[in-house]
Amino acid sequence: EWVAAGPSLRAHRADRPPLPFADCSLVNYYCGSRALTLKTRMLRTLQATVVDPFEITPLTFVLTPGAGEKHRDERGLFRRAFDTLARTAPPDAPRNVWIVKSSHGCKGEGIELFTDVSAVTSFVDSSLEPYPFVVQKYLERPFLLSGRKFDIRTWVLVTPRFEIYMYKEGVLRTSSEQYCAGNLDRTLAHLTNHCLQERGPLFGAFETGNEMWFSEFQAYLDAHHPGLDFKRQAVEPMKQIAALCLQGVRPSLVESMAQDKFSLHSFQLFGFDFMLDWQFRVWLIEVNGSPAVAAHLQEGLVREVARLVVDPLFPSPARRGSRLHSALAEVAPAGGFELIYSPFPQPVPAIPPAEDTE
Repeated sequence: EWVAAGPSLRAHRADRPPLPFADCSLVNYYCGSRALTLKTRMLRTLQATVVDPFEITPLTFVLTPGAGEKHRDERGLFRRAFDTLARTAPPDAPRNVWIVKSSHGCKGEGIELFTDVSAVTSFVDSSLEPYPFVVQKYLERPFLLSGRKFDIRTWVLVTPRFEIYMYKEGVLRTSSEQYCAGNLDRTLAHLTNHCLQERGPLFGAFETGNEMWFSEFQAYLDAHHPGLDFKRQAVEPMKQIAALCLQGVRPSLVESMAQDKFSLHSFQLFGFDFMLDWQFRVWLIEVNGSPAVAAHLQEGLVREVARLVVDPLFPSPARRGSRLHSALAEVAPAGGFELIYSPFPQPVPAIPPAEDTE
Protein backbone atom coordinates (compact mmCIF):
# COMPACT_ATOMS: atom_id res chain seq x y z
CA GLU A 1 0.00 0.00 0.00
CA TRP A 2 1.32 3.41 -0.99
CA VAL A 3 -0.18 6.41 0.80
CA ALA A 4 0.86 9.97 -0.04
CA ALA A 5 -0.10 13.20 1.72
CA GLY A 6 -2.96 13.55 -0.75
CA PRO A 7 -4.96 10.76 -2.45
CA SER A 8 -4.27 7.12 -1.73
CA LEU A 9 -3.25 4.42 -4.21
CA ARG A 10 -4.24 0.92 -3.24
CA ALA A 11 -4.66 -2.27 -5.25
CA HIS A 12 -8.04 -3.92 -5.60
CA ARG A 13 -9.73 -6.37 -7.92
CA ALA A 14 -11.27 -5.05 -11.13
CA ASP A 15 -14.53 -6.93 -10.54
CA ARG A 16 -15.24 -5.07 -7.31
CA PRO A 17 -16.93 -1.66 -7.03
CA PRO A 18 -14.83 1.51 -6.78
CA LEU A 19 -13.20 2.11 -3.46
CA PRO A 20 -14.99 4.73 -1.37
CA PHE A 21 -11.86 6.62 -0.36
CA ALA A 22 -10.63 7.59 -3.81
CA ASP A 23 -12.03 9.89 -6.47
CA CYS A 24 -10.94 7.46 -9.17
CA SER A 25 -10.01 3.80 -9.16
CA LEU A 26 -6.80 2.74 -10.84
CA VAL A 27 -6.58 -0.96 -11.69
CA ASN A 28 -3.59 -2.82 -13.10
CA TYR A 29 -5.73 -4.93 -15.44
CA TYR A 30 -7.62 -4.31 -18.66
CA CYS A 31 -10.89 -6.23 -18.87
CA GLY A 32 -10.82 -8.03 -22.20
CA SER A 33 -7.04 -8.43 -22.31
CA ARG A 34 -7.40 -12.20 -22.36
CA ALA A 35 -8.17 -11.81 -26.05
CA LEU A 36 -4.40 -11.52 -26.29
CA THR A 37 -3.03 -13.35 -23.24
CA LEU A 38 -4.88 -16.65 -23.72
CA LYS A 39 -2.96 -18.66 -26.30
CA THR A 40 -5.98 -19.69 -28.35
CA ARG A 41 -7.57 -16.25 -28.28
CA MET A 42 -4.31 -14.58 -29.29
CA LEU A 43 -4.46 -16.57 -32.51
CA ARG A 44 -8.03 -15.43 -33.18
CA THR A 45 -7.10 -11.82 -32.45
CA LEU A 46 -4.18 -11.95 -34.86
CA GLN A 47 -6.34 -13.60 -37.52
CA ALA A 48 -8.82 -10.74 -37.22
CA THR A 49 -6.12 -8.07 -37.19
CA VAL A 50 -3.30 -9.13 -39.49
CA VAL A 51 -3.59 -10.06 -43.15
CA ASP A 52 -1.36 -13.09 -42.55
CA PRO A 53 -0.79 -13.73 -38.83
CA PHE A 54 1.70 -16.46 -39.61
CA GLU A 55 4.11 -13.82 -40.84
CA ILE A 56 4.68 -12.83 -37.20
CA THR A 57 3.84 -16.01 -35.25
CA PRO A 58 4.53 -19.64 -36.22
CA LEU A 59 1.81 -21.64 -37.97
CA THR A 60 -0.76 -22.50 -35.29
CA PHE A 61 -3.95 -24.53 -34.95
CA VAL A 62 -6.48 -24.94 -32.14
CA LEU A 63 -7.47 -28.46 -31.08
CA THR A 64 -10.02 -29.33 -28.42
CA PRO A 65 -10.27 -32.64 -26.54
CA GLY A 66 -13.18 -34.44 -28.11
CA ALA A 67 -14.60 -37.14 -30.31
CA GLY A 68 -12.00 -37.55 -33.02
CA GLU A 69 -12.86 -36.42 -36.53
CA LYS A 70 -16.41 -35.46 -35.55
CA HIS A 71 -15.13 -32.76 -33.25
CA ARG A 72 -15.38 -29.30 -34.75
CA ASP A 73 -11.87 -28.00 -34.29
CA GLU A 74 -8.91 -27.47 -36.61
CA ARG A 75 -7.45 -30.96 -36.58
CA GLY A 76 -8.32 -31.45 -40.25
CA LEU A 77 -6.44 -28.27 -41.18
CA PHE A 78 -3.57 -29.35 -38.94
CA ARG A 79 -3.31 -32.77 -40.63
CA ARG A 80 -3.20 -31.18 -44.07
CA ALA A 81 -0.54 -28.67 -43.01
CA PHE A 82 1.51 -31.41 -41.37
CA ASP A 83 1.35 -33.60 -44.50
CA THR A 84 2.17 -30.67 -46.80
CA LEU A 85 5.25 -29.74 -44.81
CA ALA A 86 6.40 -33.36 -44.65
CA ARG A 87 5.91 -33.81 -48.41
CA THR A 88 7.52 -30.56 -49.57
CA ALA A 89 10.44 -30.35 -47.15
CA PRO A 90 13.89 -30.76 -48.74
CA PRO A 91 15.86 -33.90 -47.81
CA ASP A 92 18.21 -31.99 -45.49
CA ALA A 93 15.39 -30.14 -43.66
CA PRO A 94 14.97 -30.59 -39.89
CA ARG A 95 12.31 -32.91 -38.54
CA ASN A 96 8.65 -31.90 -38.79
CA VAL A 97 8.31 -30.94 -35.13
CA TRP A 98 5.20 -29.40 -33.51
CA ILE A 99 4.85 -28.00 -30.01
CA VAL A 100 1.59 -28.55 -28.11
CA LYS A 101 0.47 -26.33 -25.21
CA SER A 102 -2.73 -26.12 -23.19
CA SER A 103 -4.48 -22.76 -23.50
CA HIS A 104 -4.65 -22.66 -19.70
CA GLY A 105 -1.13 -23.90 -19.02
CA CYS A 106 1.65 -21.82 -17.51
CA LYS A 107 5.25 -22.01 -16.34
CA GLY A 108 6.12 -24.56 -19.00
CA GLU A 109 3.95 -27.30 -17.53
CA GLY A 110 2.23 -29.72 -19.90
CA ILE A 111 4.19 -28.69 -23.01
CA GLU A 112 5.07 -31.52 -25.36
CA LEU A 113 6.93 -31.89 -28.67
CA PHE A 114 5.77 -34.28 -31.39
CA THR A 115 6.77 -35.40 -34.87
CA ASP A 116 3.71 -37.59 -35.49
CA VAL A 117 0.28 -36.14 -36.27
CA SER A 118 -1.60 -39.00 -34.62
CA ALA A 119 0.44 -38.60 -31.45
CA VAL A 120 -0.61 -34.94 -31.30
CA THR A 121 -4.34 -35.68 -31.58
CA SER A 122 -4.08 -38.58 -29.12
CA PHE A 123 -2.33 -36.35 -26.60
CA VAL A 124 -4.99 -33.65 -26.92
CA ASP A 125 -7.88 -36.12 -26.69
CA SER A 126 -6.37 -37.74 -23.59
CA SER A 127 -6.76 -34.51 -21.62
CA LEU A 128 -9.26 -34.68 -18.76
CA GLU A 129 -9.80 -30.91 -18.94
CA PRO A 130 -12.10 -29.28 -21.53
CA TYR A 131 -9.67 -26.49 -22.38
CA PRO A 132 -8.40 -26.24 -25.96
CA PHE A 133 -4.77 -26.70 -26.98
CA VAL A 134 -2.62 -24.75 -29.38
CA VAL A 135 -0.59 -26.84 -31.79
CA GLN A 136 2.20 -24.68 -33.17
CA LYS A 137 4.97 -25.29 -35.67
CA TYR A 138 8.18 -25.65 -33.71
CA LEU A 139 11.15 -23.53 -34.79
CA GLU A 140 13.59 -26.36 -35.39
CA ARG A 141 16.33 -23.96 -36.45
CA PRO A 142 16.47 -21.21 -33.82
CA PHE A 143 19.23 -18.66 -33.57
CA LEU A 144 21.54 -20.03 -30.89
CA LEU A 145 23.63 -18.49 -28.14
CA SER A 146 26.87 -20.50 -27.94
CA GLY A 147 24.92 -23.54 -29.12
CA ARG A 148 22.05 -23.02 -26.65
CA LYS A 149 18.47 -21.97 -27.24
CA PHE A 150 16.87 -18.83 -25.78
CA ASP A 151 13.71 -16.77 -25.94
CA ILE A 152 13.29 -13.02 -25.43
CA ARG A 153 11.07 -11.30 -22.86
CA THR A 154 10.06 -7.68 -23.35
CA TRP A 155 7.76 -5.67 -21.09
CA VAL A 156 5.03 -3.56 -22.67
CA LEU A 157 2.88 -1.08 -20.76
CA VAL A 158 -0.58 0.12 -21.81
CA THR A 159 -1.68 3.27 -19.97
CA PRO A 160 -5.25 4.40 -19.19
CA ARG A 161 -5.01 6.65 -22.29
CA PHE A 162 -4.04 3.60 -24.35
CA GLU A 163 -0.54 4.83 -24.95
CA ILE A 164 1.77 1.87 -25.50
CA TYR A 165 5.30 1.81 -24.14
CA MET A 166 8.02 -0.83 -24.38
CA TYR A 167 10.72 -1.06 -21.73
CA LYS A 168 14.08 -0.41 -23.37
CA GLU A 169 15.87 -3.16 -21.48
CA GLY A 170 14.80 -6.73 -22.01
CA VAL A 171 16.16 -10.14 -21.24
CA LEU A 172 17.16 -13.31 -23.03
CA ARG A 173 16.03 -16.36 -21.06
CA THR A 174 18.55 -19.04 -21.90
CA SER A 175 18.75 -22.79 -21.83
CA SER A 176 21.52 -24.43 -19.85
CA GLU A 177 21.89 -27.38 -22.24
CA GLN A 178 23.18 -27.58 -25.80
CA TYR A 179 20.41 -27.54 -28.39
CA CYS A 180 19.84 -30.72 -30.39
CA ALA A 181 16.94 -30.79 -32.84
CA GLY A 182 17.18 -34.56 -33.17
CA ASN A 183 16.59 -35.34 -29.48
CA LEU A 184 13.19 -34.16 -28.28
CA ASP A 185 13.50 -35.93 -24.92
CA ARG A 186 15.96 -33.37 -23.57
CA THR A 187 13.37 -30.94 -22.24
CA LEU A 188 15.89 -28.41 -20.89
CA ALA A 189 17.50 -28.12 -24.33
CA HIS A 190 14.19 -27.13 -25.90
CA LEU A 191 12.10 -25.25 -23.31
CA THR A 192 13.61 -22.10 -21.82
CA ASN A 193 10.98 -21.41 -19.15
CA HIS A 194 12.72 -20.46 -15.90
CA CYS A 195 10.41 -22.70 -13.88
CA LEU A 196 11.77 -25.68 -15.81
CA GLN A 197 15.38 -24.57 -16.24
CA GLU A 198 15.95 -23.91 -12.53
CA ARG A 199 15.41 -27.62 -11.88
CA GLY A 200 18.43 -28.54 -14.01
CA PRO A 201 21.94 -29.09 -12.63
CA LEU A 202 23.46 -26.43 -14.91
CA PHE A 203 21.04 -23.62 -14.10
CA GLY A 204 23.07 -20.42 -13.82
CA ALA A 205 26.26 -22.06 -15.07
CA PHE A 206 26.57 -19.83 -18.17
CA GLU A 207 24.55 -16.71 -17.26
CA THR A 208 23.43 -15.62 -13.82
CA GLY A 209 19.89 -16.90 -13.44
CA ASN A 210 19.98 -18.00 -17.10
CA GLU A 211 19.44 -14.36 -18.13
CA MET A 212 21.33 -12.15 -20.55
CA TRP A 213 20.57 -8.45 -21.06
CA PHE A 214 20.13 -6.85 -24.47
CA SER A 215 23.42 -4.96 -24.26
CA GLU A 216 25.27 -8.16 -23.34
CA PHE A 217 23.70 -9.96 -26.29
CA GLN A 218 24.86 -7.26 -28.69
CA ALA A 219 28.37 -7.69 -27.36
CA TYR A 220 28.06 -11.43 -28.05
CA LEU A 221 26.85 -10.71 -31.59
CA ASP A 222 29.73 -8.31 -32.20
CA ALA A 223 32.18 -11.02 -31.19
CA HIS A 224 30.58 -14.02 -32.94
CA HIS A 225 28.27 -12.62 -35.64
CA PRO A 226 29.74 -9.30 -36.81
CA GLY A 227 27.27 -7.16 -38.69
CA LEU A 228 24.13 -8.21 -36.81
CA ASP A 229 22.42 -5.27 -35.12
CA PHE A 230 20.06 -6.54 -32.42
CA LYS A 231 18.29 -3.23 -31.86
CA ARG A 232 17.66 -2.51 -35.53
CA GLN A 233 16.99 -6.06 -36.75
CA ALA A 234 15.15 -7.50 -33.75
CA VAL A 235 14.00 -4.90 -31.22
CA GLU A 236 12.40 -2.64 -33.84
CA PRO A 237 10.29 -5.52 -35.27
CA MET A 238 9.32 -6.46 -31.69
CA LYS A 239 8.01 -2.93 -31.14
CA GLN A 240 5.98 -3.10 -34.34
CA ILE A 241 4.50 -6.49 -33.46
CA ALA A 242 3.62 -5.48 -29.89
CA ALA A 243 1.92 -2.26 -31.04
CA LEU A 244 0.05 -4.13 -33.77
CA CYS A 245 -1.21 -6.79 -31.34
CA LEU A 246 -2.40 -4.30 -28.75
CA GLN A 247 -4.10 -2.09 -31.32
CA GLY A 248 -5.83 -5.21 -32.60
CA VAL A 249 -7.15 -6.13 -29.15
CA ARG A 250 -8.22 -2.57 -28.31
CA PRO A 251 -11.87 -3.07 -29.46
CA SER A 252 -12.20 -5.92 -26.95
CA LEU A 253 -10.80 -3.73 -24.18
CA VAL A 254 -13.04 -0.78 -25.05
CA GLU A 255 -16.12 -3.00 -25.27
CA SER A 256 -15.39 -4.61 -21.92
CA MET A 257 -14.86 -1.24 -20.26
CA ALA A 258 -18.07 0.14 -21.79
CA GLN A 259 -20.01 -2.77 -20.28
CA ASP A 260 -18.39 -2.23 -16.89
CA LYS A 261 -20.70 -0.35 -14.54
CA PHE A 262 -17.75 0.78 -12.43
CA SER A 263 -15.63 3.88 -13.00
CA LEU A 264 -12.17 2.43 -13.51
CA HIS A 265 -8.93 3.67 -14.98
CA SER A 266 -7.11 0.62 -16.28
CA PHE A 267 -3.50 -0.01 -17.13
CA GLN A 268 -1.60 -3.23 -17.63
CA LEU A 269 1.94 -4.47 -17.97
CA PHE A 270 2.30 -7.27 -20.53
CA GLY A 271 5.16 -9.65 -21.15
CA PHE A 272 5.73 -10.28 -24.86
CA ASP A 273 7.81 -13.37 -25.58
CA PHE A 274 9.71 -13.68 -28.85
CA MET A 275 12.20 -15.98 -30.55
CA LEU A 276 14.75 -15.52 -33.31
CA ASP A 277 15.19 -18.11 -36.02
CA TRP A 278 18.46 -19.00 -37.74
CA GLN A 279 17.94 -16.10 -40.18
CA PHE A 280 17.60 -13.65 -37.27
CA ARG A 281 13.90 -13.22 -37.97
CA VAL A 282 11.60 -12.28 -35.06
CA TRP A 283 8.68 -14.53 -34.14
CA LEU A 284 6.02 -13.80 -31.52
CA ILE A 285 5.47 -16.83 -29.28
CA GLU A 286 2.96 -15.63 -26.67
CA VAL A 287 1.81 -12.74 -24.49
CA ASN A 288 1.68 -12.89 -20.69
CA GLY A 289 -0.86 -10.74 -18.86
CA SER A 290 0.88 -10.96 -15.48
CA PRO A 291 4.56 -11.20 -16.31
CA ALA A 292 7.41 -11.78 -13.93
CA VAL A 293 10.06 -9.05 -14.05
CA ALA A 294 13.77 -9.71 -13.75
CA ALA A 295 14.89 -8.78 -10.22
CA HIS A 296 17.60 -6.50 -11.61
CA LEU A 297 14.95 -4.36 -13.35
CA GLN A 298 12.09 -4.38 -10.85
CA GLU A 299 12.83 -1.16 -9.00
CA GLY A 300 13.40 0.95 -12.09
CA LEU A 301 10.47 -0.53 -13.97
CA VAL A 302 8.03 0.01 -11.10
CA ARG A 303 9.15 3.61 -10.73
CA GLU A 304 8.62 4.20 -14.43
CA VAL A 305 5.15 2.61 -14.37
CA ALA A 306 4.18 4.85 -11.46
CA ARG A 307 5.51 7.92 -13.26
CA LEU A 308 3.60 7.16 -16.46
CA VAL A 309 0.37 5.83 -14.95
CA VAL A 310 -0.08 7.08 -11.38
CA ASP A 311 1.29 10.61 -11.49
CA PRO A 312 -1.01 11.88 -14.27
CA LEU A 313 -4.09 10.78 -12.30
CA PHE A 314 -2.93 12.25 -8.99
CA PRO A 315 -1.45 15.66 -9.86
CA SER A 316 -2.48 17.47 -6.68
CA PRO A 317 0.02 19.89 -5.09
CA ALA A 318 0.03 17.74 -1.96
CA ARG A 319 1.17 14.74 -3.99
CA ARG A 320 3.69 16.73 -5.97
CA GLY A 321 5.31 17.81 -2.73
CA SER A 322 5.30 14.42 -1.07
CA ARG A 323 8.35 12.28 -0.53
CA LEU A 324 6.61 9.51 -2.48
CA HIS A 325 6.23 11.68 -5.54
CA SER A 326 9.83 12.80 -5.33
CA ALA A 327 10.99 9.21 -5.20
CA LEU A 328 8.82 8.15 -8.13
CA ALA A 329 9.93 11.13 -10.20
CA GLU A 330 13.54 9.97 -10.15
CA VAL A 331 14.92 8.66 -13.40
CA ALA A 332 14.95 4.86 -13.48
CA PRO A 333 18.48 3.55 -12.92
CA ALA A 334 18.33 1.36 -16.02
CA GLY A 335 16.11 1.00 -19.05
CA GLY A 336 13.10 3.27 -19.08
CA PHE A 337 10.00 3.02 -21.26
CA GLU A 338 9.86 4.13 -24.88
CA LEU A 339 6.58 5.24 -26.45
CA ILE A 340 5.80 2.95 -29.40
CA TYR A 341 2.19 3.96 -30.06
CA SER A 342 -0.11 6.81 -29.07
CA PRO A 343 -3.70 7.49 -30.16
CA PHE A 344 -2.93 11.20 -29.81
CA PRO A 345 -0.98 13.41 -32.23
CA GLN A 346 2.62 13.79 -31.17
CA PRO A 347 4.32 17.20 -31.22
CA VAL A 348 6.54 17.81 -34.20
CA PRO A 349 10.08 18.84 -33.19
CA ALA A 350 10.80 22.43 -33.97
CA ILE A 351 13.17 23.02 -36.89
CA PRO A 352 15.92 25.42 -35.87
CA PRO A 353 16.25 28.49 -38.10
CA ALA A 354 18.96 28.43 -40.70
CA GLU A 355 22.12 30.22 -39.71
CA ASP A 356 22.89 33.46 -41.47
CA THR A 357 26.09 32.79 -43.40
CA GLU A 358 26.48 36.30 -44.71
